[in-house]
Amino acid sequence: MAAALTTLATETLPYAANESLASNATPPTLSSLVLQYQGIWYGCFVVMGIILPLGLICNTLSFVVFVTSKALIKTSTGHYLVALSIADWLFLVGDFIRWLHTASPLTSDFYLDVDFMFTNDVVCKLTHFVRYGSKLASAWTTVAITVERFISVRWPLHAHQMSTVSRARLVIAATYVTCFTLGAYPLWTVAVAPYGPEKTACRIVKPLSYKTWSWVSLRIGSLLLPGILMLVFTGLIVLSLAKAKDQRLTRLSYRRPSPGARINNSVHRIKHNVQRQLTAILLAVGISFILLRLPYTVTYYLNNYKKHIWKPMTKTRSVNMYTINKVADVVATSNYAINFFLYCFCGSAFRGQLKALTCSWRSNRHKSSGYSATASFSLSERTSPYQTRSRS
Repeated sequence: MAAALTTLATETLPYAANESLASNATPPTLSSLVLQYQGIWYGCFVVMGIILPLGLICNTLSFVVFVTSKALIKTSTGHYLVALSIADWLFLVGDFIRWLHTASPLTSDFYLDVDFMFTNDVVCKLTHFVRYGSKLASAWTTVAITVERFISVRWPLHAHQMSTVSRARLVIAATYVTCFTLGAYPLWTVAVAPYGPEKTACRIVKPLSYKTWSWVSLRIGSLLLPGILMLVFTGLIVLSLAKAKDQRLTRLSYRRPSPGARINNSVHRIKHNVQRQLTAILLAVGISFILLRLPYTVTYYLNNYKKHIWKPMTKTRSVNMYTINKVADVVATSNYAINFFLYCFCGSAFRGQLKALTCSWRSNRHKSSGYSATASFSLSERTSPYQTRSRS
């Protein structure tokens, strides 16, 4: 039983085969620990079955709202948020394909009886390429949004010159090209290969190269370094907002605006309101990024180096550490799915555009159903005279 767990964890790459388990030197052997291990595995499988489809739907809605909103798409931040929605959507697609191939840790049987990723080498490679590249793109797009908002808050008079739409498009293109280049290593390190008697699996075929690239691109590039930058710039934004608020209150206490100035202030207030909402959205996205992904970053390193941190490493502690890391992984994945709700909560412009799209969709539905009813009535009117004559 223990051998089956170790083999599945170290040699295959379904959703269940968490990469961090590959370094475990002491897999659980006691029946109670095996039951705990299997229970956490299956529990995460069920929860991910809710998070992944929900995230795909929400990111699609976010993309549509941002693209159709004239107020949001004209801003550089709006372009970054569109890019973030695309990156999160791509990651969830890759993770959903991997989730479909979740296998039992004891029997290696697939829960959903789906195995196309384990038999098709192209799907195997592309799934992991999309997951890793989009994971990097999501992290660094979030960092780019944070830096852009910091510039807008710290130097508001020069922000329109520094944070332009054309510059945002250039940064997004460079980010995507770089991230998907760094995330391309599964194309030569992962493949469909024999696994057991008369079986194949999507597995690591070049362990040393895969481990090296994973540490550089995923562990440092998508977890550690972006997390540190997000902490720094989010803190600077909060401090800059507090300082700007104090300065604004000081100016208002010494100034009495003229009638003409009130009109200009009204226009400025509208523009400021949009920027304020974008800043609120950014802070929500940044804080959720830190709170949801940071625990996985910490527990990942603790789980990988646990045999060096805790001596001796007992089987109970090994399974408990793996359990914590597995739960943190699910929590981190939820970060790719919840931005839509943050946009709705923090941005009235986003909510207004979503409401307008919903009303437009309902109106088109009613028009379509009304046209169908009119066409049916018209058809019956044309055919009824002939029916009457035939009866006579």
